[in-house]
Amino acid sequence: MEKNRKKQIVVLSIALVCIFILVFSLFHKSATKDS
Repeated sequence: MEKNRKKQIVVLSIALVCIFILVFSLFHKSATKDS
């Protein structure tokens, strides 16, 4: 039970980081396009 919960938290953290990088790259692209 404890191990499974820890694994879930790790997977969630990785997913959050991936989404953050994707959003940041998209925002950076649109920002450079505008100026």
